[in-house]
Amino acid sequence: MRDEQDGTASPYTALGSGDDENQDIRELTRADDQRMLNRGSSRWSTPCSRFARFLLRFQAERGPRLQGLQFDDPSWNILLELFIAQEEHDTVWIGNACLASGAPPTTALRYLRLLEQKGAVLRQPDKSDARRTVVRLAPAFAEKMHDLIDDMRIEAAKAAGSGSVRR
Repeated sequence: MRDEQDGTASPYTALGSGDDENQDIRELTRADDQRMLNRGSSRWSTPCSRFARFLLRFQAERGPRLQGLQFDDPSWNILLELFIAQEEHDTVWIGNACLASGAPPTTALRYLRLLEQKGAVLRQPDKSDARRTVVRLAPAFAEKMHDLIDDMRIEAAKAAGSGSVRR
Protein backbone atom coordinates (compact mmCIF):
# COMPACT_ATOMS: atom_id res chain seq x y z
CA MET A 1 0.00 0.00 0.00
CA ARG A 2 1.25 3.50 -0.81
CA ASP A 3 0.96 6.52 1.43
CA GLU A 4 -1.66 8.77 -0.15
CA GLN A 5 0.29 11.91 0.66
CA ASP A 6 3.85 11.20 -0.42
CA GLY A 7 3.69 7.96 -2.40
CA THR A 8 6.07 6.04 -0.12
CA ALA A 9 5.32 2.53 1.07
CA SER A 10 3.15 2.57 4.16
CA PRO A 11 4.96 1.19 7.22
CA TYR A 12 1.79 -0.66 8.17
CA THR A 13 1.80 -2.93 5.12
CA ALA A 14 4.54 -5.02 6.69
CA LEU A 15 2.41 -5.82 9.71
CA GLY A 16 0.49 -9.03 9.80
CA SER A 17 1.96 -10.85 6.81
CA GLY A 18 3.24 -13.57 9.12
CA ASP A 19 5.77 -14.99 6.62
CA ASP A 20 9.00 -13.84 8.22
CA GLU A 21 8.61 -11.54 11.20
CA ASN A 22 12.23 -10.38 11.09
CA GLN A 23 11.91 -9.44 7.44
CA ASP A 24 8.60 -7.72 8.19
CA ILE A 25 10.14 -5.55 10.89
CA ARG A 26 13.10 -4.65 8.67
CA GLU A 27 10.68 -3.59 5.93
CA LEU A 28 8.57 -1.70 8.46
CA THR A 29 11.60 0.12 9.80
CA ARG A 30 12.94 0.96 6.34
CA ALA A 31 9.55 2.22 5.17
CA ASP A 32 9.03 4.27 8.31
CA ASP A 33 12.57 5.66 8.13
CA GLN A 34 11.94 6.73 4.54
CA ARG A 35 8.63 8.27 5.50
CA MET A 36 10.34 10.04 8.41
CA LEU A 37 13.01 11.36 6.08
CA ASN A 38 10.36 12.60 3.70
CA ARG A 39 8.35 14.27 6.45
CA GLY A 40 11.28 15.03 8.75
CA SER A 41 12.57 17.55 6.27
CA SER A 42 9.14 19.09 6.12
CA ARG A 43 8.72 22.53 7.55
CA TRP A 44 5.89 21.06 9.62
CA SER A 45 7.91 18.39 11.42
CA THR A 46 8.14 19.12 15.15
CA PRO A 47 10.14 17.57 17.99
CA CYS A 48 6.89 16.11 19.33
CA SER A 49 5.81 14.64 15.98
CA ARG A 50 9.26 13.09 15.49
CA PHE A 51 9.10 11.58 18.99
CA ALA A 52 5.56 10.26 18.39
CA ARG A 53 6.76 8.69 15.11
CA PHE A 54 9.60 7.07 17.08
CA LEU A 55 7.06 5.70 19.58
CA LEU A 56 5.01 4.14 16.75
CA ARG A 57 8.07 2.58 15.15
CA PHE A 58 9.45 1.30 18.45
CA GLN A 59 6.07 -0.11 19.44
CA ALA A 60 5.93 -2.10 16.18
CA GLU A 61 9.36 -3.56 16.95
CA ARG A 62 8.46 -4.89 20.40
CA GLY A 63 6.74 -8.12 19.33
CA PRO A 64 9.38 -9.35 16.90
CA ARG A 65 12.18 -8.46 19.30
CA LEU A 66 10.49 -10.15 22.25
CA GLN A 67 9.84 -13.62 20.86
CA GLY A 68 6.73 -12.67 18.91
CA LEU A 69 4.66 -11.65 21.94
CA GLN A 70 1.58 -9.59 21.18
CA PHE A 71 1.56 -5.96 22.34
CA ASP A 72 -1.65 -4.63 20.90
CA ASP A 73 -2.80 -1.12 21.69
CA PRO A 74 -4.98 -0.02 18.76
CA SER A 75 -6.35 3.10 20.48
CA TRP A 76 -2.88 4.41 21.29
CA ASN A 77 -1.67 3.69 17.75
CA ILE A 78 -4.61 5.61 16.31
CA LEU A 79 -4.06 8.53 18.68
CA LEU A 80 -0.35 8.69 17.83
CA GLU A 81 -1.08 8.63 14.09
CA LEU A 82 -3.66 11.41 14.46
CA PHE A 83 -1.31 13.42 16.66
CA ILE A 84 1.52 13.16 14.11
CA ALA A 85 -0.83 14.18 11.33
CA GLN A 86 -2.08 17.18 13.27
CA GLU A 87 1.43 18.32 14.20
CA GLU A 88 2.54 17.98 10.57
CA HIS A 89 -0.62 19.53 9.11
CA ASP A 90 -1.51 16.28 7.37
CA THR A 91 -4.85 14.55 6.78
CA VAL A 92 -5.84 11.12 8.05
CA TRP A 93 -8.77 9.26 6.56
CA ILE A 94 -10.60 6.53 8.44
CA GLY A 95 -8.89 3.83 6.37
CA ASN A 96 -5.46 5.18 7.30
CA ALA A 97 -6.42 5.37 10.97
CA CYS A 98 -7.56 1.74 10.81
CA LEU A 99 -4.23 0.71 9.28
CA ALA A 100 -2.38 2.65 11.96
CA SER A 101 -4.22 0.75 14.69
CA GLY A 102 -2.62 -2.54 13.67
CA ALA A 103 -5.97 -4.23 14.31
CA PRO A 104 -8.43 -5.81 11.87
CA PRO A 105 -10.63 -3.17 10.19
CA THR A 106 -13.81 -3.94 12.15
CA THR A 107 -11.90 -3.84 15.43
CA ALA A 108 -10.19 -0.59 14.44
CA LEU A 109 -13.55 0.97 13.56
CA ARG A 110 -14.87 -0.07 16.97
CA TYR A 111 -11.90 1.64 18.64
CA LEU A 112 -12.46 4.77 16.53
CA ARG A 113 -16.12 4.87 17.60
CA LEU A 114 -15.08 4.53 21.25
CA LEU A 115 -12.52 7.34 20.88
CA GLU A 116 -15.19 9.48 19.24
CA GLN A 117 -17.69 8.75 22.05
CA LYS A 118 -15.04 9.75 24.62
CA GLY A 119 -14.51 13.08 22.82
CA ALA A 120 -10.94 12.34 21.72
CA VAL A 121 -11.59 12.06 17.99
CA LEU A 122 -13.74 13.93 15.49
CA ARG A 123 -14.97 12.69 12.12
CA GLN A 124 -15.94 14.89 9.22
CA PRO A 125 -16.69 14.30 5.55
CA ASP A 126 -13.80 14.87 3.16
CA LYS A 127 -14.68 18.01 1.21
CA SER A 128 -12.77 16.85 -1.88
CA ASP A 129 -14.08 13.26 -1.98
CA ALA A 130 -17.50 12.34 -0.59
CA ARG A 131 -16.47 8.66 -0.37
CA ARG A 132 -13.95 9.39 2.38
CA THR A 133 -14.19 10.57 5.96
CA VAL A 134 -11.45 12.56 7.66
CA VAL A 135 -10.64 11.75 11.27
CA ARG A 136 -8.69 14.05 13.59
CA LEU A 137 -8.06 14.72 17.25
CA ALA A 138 -10.56 16.93 19.05
CA PRO A 139 -8.87 20.26 19.86
CA ALA A 140 -8.93 19.89 23.66
CA PHE A 141 -7.68 16.29 23.41
CA ALA A 142 -4.95 17.30 20.94
CA GLU A 143 -3.59 19.72 23.52
CA LYS A 144 -3.52 16.96 26.15
CA MET A 145 -1.75 14.62 23.69
CA HIS A 146 0.81 17.31 22.90
CA ASP A 147 1.53 17.89 26.59
CA LEU A 148 1.83 14.14 27.27
CA ILE A 149 4.14 13.44 24.31
CA ASP A 150 6.27 16.49 25.03
CA ASP A 151 6.66 15.37 28.66
CA MET A 152 7.53 11.83 27.51
CA ARG A 153 10.08 13.22 25.04
CA ILE A 154 11.74 15.39 27.67
CA GLU A 155 11.81 12.61 30.29
CA ALA A 156 13.27 10.17 27.73
CA ALA A 157 16.01 12.67 26.88
CA LYS A 158 16.78 13.19 30.56
CA ALA A 159 16.93 9.45 31.19
CA ALA A 160 19.29 9.05 28.23
CA GLY A 161 21.56 11.69 29.70
CA SER A 162 20.95 14.35 27.06
CA GLY A 163 21.94 17.78 28.24
CA SER A 164 19.35 20.35 27.35
CA VAL A 165 16.02 19.62 25.75
CA ARG A 166 13.86 22.38 24.33
CA ARG A 167 10.09 22.45 24.54
